[in-house]
Amino acid sequence: MTDPRTSFDYVAFAQDDVEDIIAVETQAIDIRGGGVGPAWRAWEDCNVGDWRAYFTREALAKGRKDNVAYGVNMANIYKRLGLQVAVKGGYLHGIGVPFYVLMQNRPFEYLRRRIQFPAATGAKWDITFITFDYTGRTRPDGTFEFAHAQTVRTTVAQYVDAMASDSRMAKSAREDFLNRVKSKAGLK
Repeated sequence: MTDPRTSFDYVAFAQDDVEDIIAVETQAIDIRGGGVGPAWRAWEDCNVGDWRAYFTREALAKGRKDNVAYGVNMANIYKRLGLQVAVKGGYLHGIGVPFYVLMQNRPFEYLRRRIQFPAATGAKWDITFITFDYTGRTRPDGTFEFAHAQTVRTTVAQYVDAMASDSRMAKSAREDFLNRVKSKAGLK
């Protein structure tokens, strides 16, 4: 089994100097409600506006109920990417390799609301988030055009500290936990 701390989407280095190296993690949009196949087919058919019907047809063809709320799974981005950044960032910090995380700006903003890490000041940082937004235009080669939105740097320590403290939590962690359980159970 591969050690998840050392599994990266990309590693970049200077052509003549492998010592000048960075690790890169990318975050694609994580959707709920099934794979991207039906949406992809709608795009291929130049029928993006009718994307939902493609999911309905697939559900019928596969004998599934078609009652899933399709969309971006922001909570999963927080749970998966949030932890990956902490674990991989800590590993890379320990070996002196800068860590870059590339992602769409909207999920980054959600992640930042959940993990309220401060931006690093000065030259000391371990993790660089680089975000982009789609412009809504398609290039002549068929690829989607996107533009840089923001770059935010932080340290592993700042990120992990922010991850460990939940800004949504009440003064009493136990009280907050019990209130969430009561709410989910319909007791509140």
